[in-house]
Amino acid sequence: MQHVCHMVLIGNVGEVKNVDPRKKRPTPHFMQDKVTDSDSKWLPAVEIDPSEVDGALVTEGKWFTKKVSNTDHSIYYLSSESNHTSKILCRSDADIEEAQYEGGFKVWDCTYHLMKYLCLNNPKARFIGKKVLDLGCGNGFLGILSIYLGAEVVHFQDYNDIVIRNITIPNVLKNLQKCSLPPEKCKFYAGDWKSFSELNSFKYDVILTAATIYNSKCYGKLLSVFEENLESSGSVILAAKSHYFGWGGGTRKFEDYLQQNSKFETSTLWTCSEGVQQDIIEIKFQTKDSVNGLSS
Repeated sequence: MQHVCHMVLIGNVGEVKNVDPRKKRPTPHFMQDKVTDSDSKWLPAVEIDPSEVDGALVTEGKWFTKKVSNTDHSIYYLSSESNHTSKILCRSDADIEEAQYEGGFKVWDCTYHLMKYLCLNNPKARFIGKKVLDLGCGNGFLGILSIYLGAEVVHFQDYNDIVIRNITIPNVLKNLQKCSLPPEKCKFYAGDWKSFSELNSFKYDVILTAATIYNSKCYGKLLSVFEENLESSGSVILAAKSHYFGWGGGTRKFEDYLQQNSKFETSTLWTCSEGVQQDIIEIKFQTKDSVNGLSS
């Protein structure tokens, strides 16, 4: 029997915490094998076949719905009570542990801000017929929203395969039951960004990502995904805090990094100054005029 509760754009919002590297969380046996060498400790990228996922999570899980602002759509998402693996992985009070667990079971507040922004700002023109990547997808809300808004292809990527198998894929499959998009138009990936861009050569019109720039040490790998997987006319829409205490990253630092190390240009779409400032920025390849110092 399915259990459905109704909620309105409110979720389990987490805070990014730095973690004492000496405190190691036990690694569940169903996680990817991890190389522990300091230069290559990140999990390799893999594609995950949704047919390998336990179908009982979809048919027997406890489901909530989240009403999407300014639309007639409600996103179905699986309750953590239906998922024993999230409890195993999140026993520590740390939301993120570098190269082991990157926070995929939480829904970060930046995700909700980006969802609301996309719904209020011409979503049909942005998504109909488009190829979309939900990068650092976690629960998959951004990619699922793009499906409802008319995307033609949607791929999902998160660092931990335990997240993809036990929360992302069930959420997507449940929502596809209400959509016309064929399941084969969705693909799922886990692992590090560097090897993701090496594994997957697909080009996307839109890359959606939220709360993924807290760790400045990963900027080079994130940039490689943008360079290798974004269509020349495409755009990245990124939501994040202006600064992540204890990690050193944030929107200002990332924009500076892009300016110094890439052929991308950025523009600010939305800013909230309450508490720690949060921003939504758009990232595109530089145009010929912008390279020459002229306005686009």
